[in-house]
Amino acid sequence: MTKFLNHLLAPCDTEQEPRSWRIIYGILLLTALVLLPVLSQDAGISADEGRYYRQAQKVYDYYASGGKDKSAITQKGIDPQHYNSQSFDLLMVVFEKTLNPADHYQMRHFFNALSGWLVIFITSLFVARYFGYRTATLTLVLLFISPRLLGHSYNNNKDIPITAAFALSTYFMMAFFRDYPRRKLRNSCWIALAVASGISLRIGAIILVPYYFLFAGLYFLSTTPFRQIFKPEALRKGGILLGIGCAIMLGGYFIGILPWPFGLEGPIKNTAEVLKAMSSLGVSITQIFEGEQIWSNQIPWYYSIKYMAITIPVVIFSGIILFAVLSPRIVKRANAMPLFILAFSWLFPIIYAAASIQNDYGGWRHLMFTYPFMVGLAAIGFDAIIHRFPKHSFKYAAGAVILLLCFHPVSHIVRNHPHEYVYFNELFGGVDKANGCYETDYYQHSIRAASEWLEKHLSEELAEGKEFIIGKNDGPVPHYLRHLKGQVKVQHTYGYYTRSKYDWDYGIFYAGYISPHQLREGLWPPAGTIHAIKVDNTPVCAIVKRLSKEDFLGHEALKRNDVDTAIGHFNAYLQVDPKHEGIHGALASAYLAKGDFNKVLHHAGMALEYYPESTGAMDVKGRAHLQLKQYDLAIETFSKLSKRVPSYNLPFHFMAIAYMNKGNPGAAIQMGNEAIRRNPRFAPTYQLVAAAYRQKGNTKAAQAYAAQAQKIQDATPR
Repeated sequence: MTKFLNHLLAPCDTEQEPRSWRIIYGILLLTALVLLPVLSQDAGISADEGRYYRQAQKVYDYYASGGKDKSAITQKGIDPQHYNSQSFDLLMVVFEKTLNPADHYQMRHFFNALSGWLVIFITSLFVARYFGYRTATLTLVLLFISPRLLGHSYNNNKDIPITAAFALSTYFMMAFFRDYPRRKLRNSCWIALAVASGISLRIGAIILVPYYFLFAGLYFLSTTPFRQIFKPEALRKGGILLGIGCAIMLGGYFIGILPWPFGLEGPIKNTAEVLKAMSSLGVSITQIFEGEQIWSNQIPWYYSIKYMAITIPVVIFSGIILFAVLSPRIVKRANAMPLFILAFSWLFPIIYAAASIQNDYGGWRHLMFTYPFMVGLAAIGFDAIIHRFPKHSFKYAAGAVILLLCFHPVSHIVRNHPHEYVYFNELFGGVDKANGCYETDYYQHSIRAASEWLEKHLSEELAEGKEFIIGKNDGPVPHYLRHLKGQVKVQHTYGYYTRSKYDWDYGIFYAGYISPHQLREGLWPPAGTIHAIKVDNTPVCAIVKRLSKEDFLGHEALKRNDVDTAIGHFNAYLQVDPKHEGIHGALASAYLAKGDFNKVLHHAGMALEYYPESTGAMDVKGRAHLQLKQYDLAIETFSKLSKRVPSYNLPFHFMAIAYMNKGNPGAAIQMGNEAIRRNPRFAPTYQLVAAAYRQKGNTKAAQAYAAQAQKIQDATPR
């Protein structure tokens, strides 16, 4: 056992240090190995787990059927799940079918936490080998107390395993160059397997192959005198390194795509298709960033960098500053190669993402794989300042400062488990300052706590045999309440702002896709909230008891085109909930149908006062302005709407109508063409542009647009 531990936790390559640090490191490592899986059992199901689980079942069926079941390589809806290589998820499905756990999600969280532990272990071991176990111990602690990494380790079955794969790959690359030319076969095999593990999770991990070639080139140049570069022995050495890289690329790639049906069906073509699609995801969602609700395909270049700056603990940035200041001394004292690998593996993907990624969301979780390298450098920075002043009194003082800097993330973890990942650092001002300015529980962790609270709240009535309908705007509420089947029916409301259209008694609504204005102004959680799951003082999920079903009855009347009855129900509902943005919007639509445009403007205005981002309220308000011949106000309203839904054609169509009525056919043509660009199959816009060209005296253009309108009408089924 002692021999095994000495091999696993071998002495570092630097000067000797007290053996006690290896013992402390080993104890903390084992403690983390126990704690992480235990803590993960409290976590909720993440927003992605259900989708990946369903896709993994299809992947399993693909292999179980010998490739005959093609559902795993077929896109369903707008979510291209077949693009994802899913070795972790596939392994979990195999385990589920073998072990038959009581809750397969809890099993997944257990193994996900082990992936998180592997990240901590490999990163700290990398540091230990070159900078000592004191630095490794600090690396381990800093990684464990990083709230975002810790929280994602519970249930992020995509980014955490990928992070482990990157840590393993860089570790074995450094081991390869450290031992070269000894053990080159063994170490290169380990690199290939580590790269394959990354590719088997996401094809984007193929970037690890260029990593090897870059590091190998630097190793070659740093170990070969310039005058000998073109001599036979040096060329032979370079050729071996190049050949090993090619073998790693081929072996890692073809082993990596084995659990990926889409890749197997077209190894070159399909891989190229996915890599091309990676920089601009096909799915765009709204999210809160810098106090505004924006689309994920309109993020600023610094999106991920800003999120890192406000959510990574200040203690990490402090270590990075020390590393930067003391880097000349650190390089003199240590091997520069591992330092370069850590720095490059941290910074390059972040810079590349800022320059090329056009669609991103979820903070910086897609760049989670860079974070361990940053923490390693921070720990090296702290150790360097301790080494710079060897007096015991200074070491104790430095240790006290580090502990003080750790207080904020540690206290957050203790207070807010299992919602640790909802974290903003003390320099920014914490979670409460972020409310309404940045996303909080975007990964839906809090829905589990809300579901369990509601079940306990209703326990007496459930025991009496009563039945309830539970509304939800998203998330796995049915899974949490599955044992109450027969007494509890879960109704998906397809979003928070459409909740009134559905029948439910209690609602579980998490804070995703909520207006930043409502979050900041205390308009969310809504009226009827009986409990809120909070991180610090910020509500991230609301349990709502429905105040009245008059809102639902009003929407049911609208389905029957009974506008007067609907108006009666909606007005009755406003007596108990006068700030319900959706009911004001529904009343505006109802009065639009009746032609009462002043009431449309009143209720649309109220809806926008409580929910400024409401596209429905903007739309009916703009139409009312058109009907009242308030063309400038109509243009102003539809211009705002076009910014909210930039791919929607009708705001531009209605602006064209307003400009025509203002006697500005040139602007009408411009707006009409913008509408046509967004929807080339909408005949009325062509007719409108044709009329504008006639007004300008351009008969030829008018005839062309009119002909296109007629062509669309003729092709439209009647």
